[in-house]
Amino acid sequence: MKKGLKVMGLLLLLAFICSGCDAMYASTTRDIRHSGFALSGAELKCDALLDDVDYDKVRFLTGKHAIMESGSVYELSIGQKYSNEQNCMASPLTSSVVALFDENVVKTAEGKYYFIVRTGENAAYSAVPSTDSNYMIYDAILKDSEVLKVKTVDASTGHYYVLKKDGNVYNYVVAKSISSATVVSSPVVYSRSNYDGEIIDFSYAGKTTGTSVRTNTKIYRMMATNREECSKYIDVACTYEMRLDEGLTEHQNRILGFSGSYLITTYGKQFNVTG
Repeated sequence: MKKGLKVMGLLLLLAFICSGCDAMYASTTRDIRHSGFALSGAELKCDALLDDVDYDKVRFLTGKHAIMESGSVYELSIGQKYSNEQNCMASPLTSSVVALFDENVVKTAEGKYYFIVRTGENAAYSAVPSTDSNYMIYDAILKDSEVLKVKTVDASTGHYYVLKKDGNVYNYVVAKSISSATVVSSPVVYSRSNYDGEIIDFSYAGKTTGTSVRTNTKIYRMMATNREECSKYIDVACTYEMRLDEGLTEHQNRILGFSGSYLITTYGKQFNVTG
């Protein structure tokens, strides 16, 4: 009987501790949900990310990787854990990553390009061969040491959005021939002067809520200006414009990583954009 009471007491204590943690971050969770994100049923267990945020933070987050400010890369498994009993694991890349192209190619400090996910017949973490059909595009953009991140807008017309170290995002137009690829124009598409500071990350998904711009202090997202109407009536199309997301901005110190459509908090909660 006494043993049973002890076990019950321990379970109650654990439940109290867990509920206390949830209560501590309840306002953050609520505001993230109000910004149009759904809370995942799975929590992220990753000591490397959650315990080391003071000296090495997430620079870029994808659905499968976290690229740190130090240049190290961690694989993420959102549901099933790795054999280390964590939802993350250090990647086999030994050189620091300095730039990301979409969510599948990285440039290292040595100036080499690697796939970080399996692409066709190319294994994850293998070098991008010069014979790859997109190699000339990767090289035309990534060979510039000022480039940090690239998102393909329209490959058929050669349009790519590019974040550079100056804190602006540019619309690169790339002309490709059989033997070469050249950047022919690069106007600014998201200017740091319009977002109250240096842009440190962005995502692009067209006129949807997955498009965002992030500075050190603020998060802007593509939002429906007629959300109430277009969500109510099937014949009313949503119209979008980039606006400050006050909910996410208020809790930016609790956001460990943000990809535009996927978000992880410093207390391990995971969210996905709902629309």
